This record gives sequence, C-alpha cells and structure tokens, in this order.
Amino acid sequence: MLKYLMQTELPEKITETLLKLNESQLRLLNRVVVERLKLLSKAKQLKAMANFTLGDKVSFFSDGEKIYGQIIRLNQKTVSVITDDNCKWNVAPSLLTLENRDYQQESEFESEPVPEKNITPFNMASGKIGRNEPCPCGSGKKYKKCCGK
Repeated sequence: MLKYLMQTELPEKITETLLKLNESQLRLLNRVVVERLKLLSKAKQLKAMANFTLGDKVSFFSDGEKIYGQIIRLNQKTVSVITDDNCKWNVAPSLLTLENRDYQQESEFESEPVPEKNITPFNMASGKIGRNEPCPCGSGKKYKKCCGK
C-alpha cells in the first residue's frame, strides 16, 4: 500500500498525512469520501434532469432500436416516457436525447445500435404493477422491495 500511495497523483502532503492516520481516522475519512461521492453523483443526476421538462419529445435506444416518446413525469432518478403504443418507460436522463422533430415519423431518423441499461418497460394497459414484477423505476429490484413499500 505504501508503494501505491507514493505512485498516486496525490500531493505529497496528503500522502504523508494519510500514512500518519490511525484506523478510526481512516474509517472516518472513508465515510466522508463516500458521502462526497454520493453528493457529486446526485449533482450530476440533477444536472442531467434539468435538461428536460414535461411534454418534451425524446428518444433513447433499447436493444439497438431507437424509441421515441414524450416525457410524462420527472422522477427522482429517472424520467417516465410514454410511447405511441401506450408503453411507459422509466429511463435514466443521461440516456435520453431531446428530439426537435415529430417523434412519430421514425423513418426520418437514423438508428444507431447502442447498448442500454437502466431502462425498464411496463405496459400501462394493465394499469397495475404486480408485486413480484420488476420495479418500473429501473432499479432492477422487485416492485414489492422497491417502490411498492
């Protein structure tokens, strides 16, 4: 570890201070660093979310297919988008692209396959989400363990 600290891009004073810290001080420093990283991540999410408003026409990729829709809700971490076939998607804002043209004219747009994650569709026709179905917020958890509490 000592060799690693010496090879990092940290200023020399910080490296020297780290080497002098005891276990409890290092644990406290770790908590502070983790909280700071969470704060930076939240600020990044809010910045990405600020680009969108209700009613915006957007597009995103799912399984290499470009999907067009309209924003119907801004959630804490995702944006709810509804498509023409009445399918609701919860998409991370960093994966969305604003569309200036009418999103229903799909033939005018070029499609580029892009790997996607954080996108979970559910059919609004049923109107209700089952407790054991994946949560529509995109967390990957079951609905009963996430937003269904």
